[in-house]
Amino acid sequence: MTVAEGVAERRHTILLVEDERIIALSETAMLERHGYRIVTCATGEQAVELAINDPEIELVLMDINLGSGIDGTQAAEMILAERDLPVVFLSSHTEPEVVEKTETITSYGYIVKNTGETVLIASVKMAFRLFESRKLSEDTFRHSMNGLCVHRMLYNADGEPFDCEYLKVNEAFELHTGLSAQTVIGRTIRDLYPDEQARGVIELYAEVVSSGEPVRRELFFEPTNGWFEVSIFATRDDEFTVVVQNITARKQSEQVLAAEKEWLNVTLQSVGDAVIATDVDGHVAVMNAVAEKLTGWKAETAEGRPLCEILRIVSALTRKTCENPVEQVLRDGEVVGLANHTVLISADGTEYQIADSAAPIKGADGSIIGVVLVFRDVTEEYRVAQALSESESDMARAQSMAQLGSWRFDLGSKIVIASDQAREIYGVGDGELTIACVQSLPLPEYRSMLDEALAALVENGTPYDVEFRVRRQSDGAVRFIHSVAEYDAEHERVVGMIQDITNLKDSEQATRREHERFAMIADTSPVGITTVDEKGNITYANSAAELILGLERDKITTRTYDESAWKITDMNGEPLPDERLPFNLVKSTGRSVYDVQHSIVRSDYTRVDLSINGSPIFDDSSRFRGMVASIEDITARRRDEKRIEALVEEKDRALRESHHRVTNNMSIVHSLLSLHADTLRDDSARQALSGAASRVRSMIALYNRLYRRESHAPMSIRDFLPPLVDDIIRVVRLRVPLSADVAADDTVLPAQTLRTIGIVVNELVTNSVKHAFSEIEEPRITIKASRNGAGLTIVYQDNGPGSPNAATSDSSGVRDSARFGMQLVHAMVRQAGGTIAVETNGQMRVTIVLPETRHASAGGMNAHE
Repeated sequence: MTVAEGVAERRHTILLVEDERIIALSETAMLERHGYRIVTCATGEQAVELAINDPEIELVLMDINLGSGIDGTQAAEMILAERDLPVVFLSSHTEPEVVEKTETITSYGYIVKNTGETVLIASVKMAFRLFESRKLSEDTFRHSMNGLCVHRMLYNADGEPFDCEYLKVNEAFELHTGLSAQTVIGRTIRDLYPDEQARGVIELYAEVVSSGEPVRRELFFEPTNGWFEVSIFATRDDEFTVVVQNITARKQSEQVLAAEKEWLNVTLQSVGDAVIATDVDGHVAVMNAVAEKLTGWKAETAEGRPLCEILRIVSALTRKTCENPVEQVLRDGEVVGLANHTVLISADGTEYQIADSAAPIKGADGSIIGVVLVFRDVTEEYRVAQALSESESDMARAQSMAQLGSWRFDLGSKIVIASDQAREIYGVGDGELTIACVQSLPLPEYRSMLDEALAALVENGTPYDVEFRVRRQSDGAVRFIHSVAEYDAEHERVVGMIQDITNLKDSEQATRREHERFAMIADTSPVGITTVDEKGNITYANSAAELILGLERDKITTRTYDESAWKITDMNGEPLPDERLPFNLVKSTGRSVYDVQHSIVRSDYTRVDLSINGSPIFDDSSRFRGMVASIEDITARRRDEKRIEALVEEKDRALRESHHRVTNNMSIVHSLLSLHADTLRDDSARQALSGAASRVRSMIALYNRLYRRESHAPMSIRDFLPPLVDDIIRVVRLRVPLSADVAADDTVLPAQTLRTIGIVVNELVTNSVKHAFSEIEEPRITIKASRNGAGLTIVYQDNGPGSPNAATSDSSGVRDSARFGMQLVHAMVRQAGGTIAVETNGQMRVTIVLPETRHASAGGMNAHE
């Protein structure tokens, strides 16, 4: 039911305050013809008594001059101090100061006497509509379960949004935010909160004011440590409304419903009347100051001109010129009024919506001698009506955004007035809603509970806050509803809000199932699982954690992660610094940590070694909310690791001793051969033994290079060959220094292959020293080892004249050689499956190719195993 329909169906009672009896009778007759009940009085004192004591009086028509007692303005102020009802001034005064004084008292209208029945009735109807609309808005604002706050945007010297002033809040705002109206009204956001906390909210509000587009957001406001669902929408100028609902509990447990609605307050203004009198020909004779302002013509300029030049009126709907009311009066001889939606176009182009009436001026003989035209600027009234329509539309939009509906139940008429959103939630049409119709919507199992809750609210003031299920009338769907209401005892009605919470209930059920599934998985896990909140309190522990930590679950959750009773140490028994604790690592970095090891002492005084993995928990705004950790008892594993480490160390000691003994034995052989050679007189025998001793010494160097390393893993030839050549050069005896240029690819080879290469290189270098450099002043050898398609190629070359003891060979076999060294080289290469080619053209050049083998190299080469 609309406001206008509600007004039309009731018989209103009006108090007419008029000291002129004849005028009172005339005005009473006018009003009664239009269905109003009239109570009259002649003095201000009587008016105050009647208006205060007679509750049936719904509007006061107040004359200003009321004789010797208090005047109409004083009486109006006294009435309004006791009762909230519309007061419309009805007077002959048109002075601006009189009109302005009435506007400071009430804004329901000012009617100049004798302007006609049409103007009087239209003004009374408008006053009733404005009052009913204001009461409905105030009821909605006051009884809303959502916090409502009206703000005004403030700007700095550069015209940029800087702050927001609190203009008005309702009780629900105080409840939702914990801020009292006394604390906030008249102050700004920056007055209440530090700049860094207020800036984001102000920027959001400025965006809404600038764009005019409503915004709905969920915000965490740190100063109040709460989550809020806010709907912001611009109203007029720099003002905007914020619908606030505290959803902190819902964010924490997903059990509290979100709700919002908006509120819009429209201030209605009224203006004075203009008067123009014409002669019998329709020419302007007299016009007052208000008429000058509205028409844009000065009285002296307009005098004598046709009224149609001065009063340019068109239809606001069609923009067609309206019929001149003076011409109608002169033609018909009767009072006429302008049609609705008439626009006056001023001389400067300004347009005013006007309402007027024109009446004939008659001479003593009854003939028409002129016309008086009385009109007033109703632009503001039309604007207010349009703003009211937009306000209702905005309120509907706000309720739609928040999925909220409002309703009002009149206990006397048993009629329910519901907003569009409430009708949509219930699935009912636009027809009249009775309480019986509404009571049929809930499922049967809820009806008695709802009846009892409503009765308890009305009879005892018990809060009405219920959840129930309904079957929608439109589609038969079953929906879950949350409703709250308050009882307005003064008007015998219940005002409430409803919200469809079906999706929230489904979400709660899904969350509950997810929690149960997580608890089942966690409790059957063989790994200890715990959760810690942002303050370090342990909030959950599974069965495995009970076994590992040696405590029951309810005792674990009474401790913090760094409780002194844990006696936390590192693996060496030293106190573990706070920054190395898993929780502090996760909290400070915001990242997961893995295998953080430390020890604790259980309640049975046994020390347990733990390995902990931890991951952070964040909320929707990326704020740290705690940690989930998996705990593994590694005490036995660490004991086994220590035992294995001891065994490995013992093995390494034995191996090192074995290598030492091998080296010593080889050194003894070298010494014996050297000593024996020194005792021989036969040069060939002595050279043979000396050569053997030299080979043994080279074998010692080769053995040390291969087997007395920290690691016995395959080795790159680039790391092996250059130092080996240096060792060989230090062993041989030459009259001048021997230089070597050794280059090798980074090719990894096993020890067996490196041993073959070491023996071959040793024999080649020894051969060059004995037979190539006897007459060379700057002896030099060059060795290159590189990988190619055939395998590993080693090229050896000296700068001597060529060795008479070298023999060439092809890849199929080895030819005889006069010297043992070169025979050994050929034999070793053949044993490795390779080929050797010896060139003695000017200088000796030996090319050896070893086949591809299975070991991966640093450079990607495979090596012989």
